[in-house]
Formats: sequence, C-alpha cells, structure tokens
Amino acid sequence: DCDAVITPSQLASLTPLLPCILWYLRENDPKKSGIRLGRASQARIGRSQAMLEFLLQQLLRGVKRHEIRMSTKKLKDTLSSFDPSTLAECVIMILEYSEPPLVDKLTKKALLNTAAEKGIKNKSDFNKPLRKMHPVSFTVFGEVAAFINATPSEGVKKLCDALAPLIILDESMDLKQHGSVASSILKLFVQNYSSVFGIPKRLSSDASSEFGLRPLSGLSQFDHKSASLRRKEHLRLFYRIRDSAYLSICDDLFKYHGFVDIAKGIYKRYLMLPEGWKHDLLALKKANVGMDWFDPKNTKFLNECTTYKEFPQIEEKVSGITVNMDDDSRAKVDLVIDELVDTEVAYSRLLQTFLRAYVFEVRNISEGKLGVDAQAALGLSKRQVDYMFGERLENIVNMLKKMLVKIEVLLLVREPTVDPIGRAGILANIILEMGPSMKQVYGPYMASYNKTREMFEEAEKQLEQLSKKNKTTSVFSASRGPRKDMNFQELWHQVCSYKAVLQPSKSNLQSLLIAPVSRLPRYQLFLDRIAKTIGEKHRSYKRVKESSTVLKSVTSGVDEDIKTTENFQLKFFGERVH
Repeated sequence: DCDAVITPSQLASLTPLLPCILWYLRENDPKKSGIRLGRASQARIGRSQAMLEFLLQQLLRGVKRHEIRMSTKKLKDTLSSFDPSTLAECVIMILEYSEPPLVDKLTKKALLNTAAEKGIKNKSDFNKPLRKMHPVSFTVFGEVAAFINATPSEGVKKLCDALAPLIILDESMDLKQHGSVASSILKLFVQNYSSVFGIPKRLSSDASSEFGLRPLSGLSQFDHKSASLRRKEHLRLFYRIRDSAYLSICDDLFKYHGFVDIAKGIYKRYLMLPEGWKHDLLALKKANVGMDWFDPKNTKFLNECTTYKEFPQIEEKVSGITVNMDDDSRAKVDLVIDELVDTEVAYSRLLQTFLRAYVFEVRNISEGKLGVDAQAALGLSKRQVDYMFGERLENIVNMLKKMLVKIEVLLLVREPTVDPIGRAGILANIILEMGPSMKQVYGPYMASYNKTREMFEEAEKQLEQLSKKNKTTSVFSASRGPRKDMNFQELWHQVCSYKAVLQPSKSNLQSLLIAPVSRLPRYQLFLDRIAKTIGEKHRSYKRVKESSTVLKSVTSGVDEDIKTTENFQLKFFGERVH
C-alpha cells in the first residue's frame, strides 16, 4: 500500500525531480536505465520499501511548491547514495501514485478522445490537450519522453507499454480497452519529443551533460553555454504561457543578444519575467552588470517554471557589436531599422484590424448571413466582395503575422548585438527568408489591384447616384453591429468610430486597399538606406545588398504578374485594365 510509504500529495510535490532522477539513471548506465525502469514498473513497490521511503523523505527536504530548493551538488550526492534499482522504483512510485497525477484526468481523457477521433499519426492533433497541462507537468512529461527516446531502440516499445498506463490512463479506464492506444500515444510523443514539448535534442556525451531540465558542466557549476540553454528553457515555458507564437525565436534571441538585454526587453514588453531567471538577475544586479532597470522588490515573475534556488556565481558577457563602425553610423542604422520594424507592426495591425472588423463583416452580409435586407443595402455584390476583399488580402495578413514573429528579435531588443552581423544582418536574413512568401502573396494582390480600384470606384458612383435619387444622406449608428439598411461606406464609418487604429482612414476606405501596393517598394528603400549607411566594410553589407536584390526580383515578378493578368483579361474579356 502506497500510504505506508508516503502520501500521494507528497509524491506529487516530487514531480519536478523526475527529470533529475531519470538523468542520473541514464548517466549511471545508459544501456540498462530503461530496463531498470521497465522492471520497476512491473514490480510496482520494490524489494526494500524502507529504503524507498528513506529516499523519498530525503528528496522531500529539497522540494517546495514545485521548486527544487537544494543545490545541484546536494541533489547529485543524494541520488548517488542509492542503487539505481531504488531510483527506478522511486520514478514509478511518483508516476503511479501522485495526486494530482503528472497528467491530469481531463488531459488524459482529451488525449484518448483525440486518438479516437483523428488517429495517432499527426503529433499536432494532440497540441490542444497538452497545452492545457500545468507548465511543470508539461515539461516533466517531455523529459520522460526524452528519456524513453534515449533508450536503445529495441527497448522503446516495451518501455512505452509499461509506462503508458501510469502516465496516460487512470484507474477508471480499462487497461485492455485503452492500453494499446495509450502506448501508441506515448510512443508518438517519444519519437517527436523535441517538437512536441519544445525540449532541445540531447547533447552528445563528449560535449556536455544535462541534469534534468538544466544543462550542467561537470555537475558542479554552470558554464556560460549551459546557462544559456537553461535560460532558453525558462523562456520557452514563459512564451508557452504568454505568447506561444514566439516559441520559435528563443534560439535566435540568445544567438544575437545578451541575456541582460533579452531580460530587459521581456520585462518592458510583459512587465514580468520568467521565474527561472530570478536568481541569475539577482546575481547580476549585485555585480552591477547593466541592471539599473531591474528592481528585485517590485519585479513580477511568472511563477510557473521549476527553478533551482542555489546557483553558483554567474559571469555575464555584456553585449556589444564588434564590427568596424562608428557610433554615429550605428545610431543612424538603428534609426532606420527601428523605423522599418515599427512601421511594419503598425501596417500589420492596421490590416489585421481591417480584416477582422470590416472585411469579415462585409463578407457575411454579401453572403446573406445577416438577411436579404442587409445584403440588398450593402451596395456590393458577393462577386465584388470576393474580388476586392477576398483571399489575396487574407494571404497578405497571414504572411505579415509570420513576419512579425521574425522581426520580434529586432523589436524586443534594440541594443547592439553580440553577433558581429549586427541588427542590419539580422534584418537582411529575415528578408531573404521571407522573400519567396512575399512574392507569393504580393504578386496576385498587386496584379489585381487596378481591377479592384475600378470596381470600388464604380460601387461608389452607384451609391452616390442612389443617394441623389432618394435625396437621402448617409447616416450611421455609433453602436457596434451593422444596421440592416447600411451600405458598405456607412458600415466603414461605423467600424472606424470604435476602432482607433482605423480612424485615420475613415474618410478614405480605398487607402486600405492600396496599403499593400505601396508597402512593398518601401522595404527596398529601407534596405538601400541601411546599405548606404553601414558602408562596404561592414560585415553584413553584402547580405543587405543581397536582400535588396531579392526584393527587386519580387517587384519585377509582381510586374510580370500584372502583365499576365492584363493579357488574360484582354484575351478573354476584350478589355485591358489601365
């Protein structure tokens, strides 16, 4: 009986230690660690209950509220005092008897339901239930999957079969009915642990070792490389909770910027910091490493990540650009880059708001979803709406969302980079990466713009004629929601009345339609200004010029699309758009 050893709630408090114990098992004997865990799962409570209870009590002293409070050296010494079989039994005990369990009952049920509805082929199908887990449990689950993945291939299936009932099933679920499904789900997670849980691939044994969630060098102190990996993990946990879209830029942030600059940017953006960074920042504050912005008493930390409370002294390299460039030139480059990224954010938010608040509403009306009266009063047919506000505009907005994620590296931190390519090189790399997507979405939109403008102007003339005929004036309600007799211009005025970002365009709806057409050439102008300012001696000069050339090819490609569209219209409709 488990209660004779330790209570289920106490076992649950030991959950953050599972990665550490698994790490020690793997390092102690990589080939037999999985076998020991499999045997322990079959035996359940092991050969020496007294020894197991003693181990659990020792571990409880170093854990409080999902935080590991003992030093890494103390934890290693504690684990090394017990034989591997007892440690394996400890892992099984925590997985089987913890309350609440590692994977809560709702998540278990959601995983099985997803498997029944969509099968067990696509890992992304399980993202939704997994993201609802407690961040600590989610990360520990990922470390368990990573441990199984490191087991010799012939033992992976056996270990999944043994552990799946403990992790993915609960007492109310029939093992015969759901056991094989649970095992298949766990095997899918094991095979894709890095992408599913955001855990980096294991480092080779000759490079470094990982102690649970925190990479160590020599198991006694953090070196600069391992500290960076640990900080990345804490930032991933932070983004997973606050802004999951930015999970993909964690590596780039640490590649291009120093830790202090990243922390400062995160704090300014979210008014809080990852919990796992607290001790590092306190140590740096004490050393006075550019930490005037950091007030330990008033800073909020996102208290959802596991963290050790005792870290050795950390040495921090202050970020600084290393290229041959004077301060005046660097300042000018930064101003241009800041102008580009700031206007990109404003441009993206403008189009996103336009799409959500106005275009989607106009589409619904044109399709008759708000009634035939509203459809008749709109002043635009469904064909006109689809052509002017259709898929081409939506594709640009979706591309801009991806662009915003990429330029977050420049938006979040506006300080000189630790990478010698500088901010100019980062921007050039982003443009080069996004170039094909830009051509794919801007080409069709700009090729169809002249026809869009003609349609819009014709619709405006028809509204004006109708207004004169009926001798009425345009009236709109300040309340949200369209009236049944509202035309597309009146609807636009109403939307602008409660969407501040759209108000500058209130008198000119067409200015929103031309925004993508005028934006594309501006990228090239920005890059040419940057290239001129940094000069040919700058390390990133060739890269910036290359990105400018790519944008020129995008523009020329767009011109070709326009000619193709005009020729098509001339051939099939007997007209050319001018």
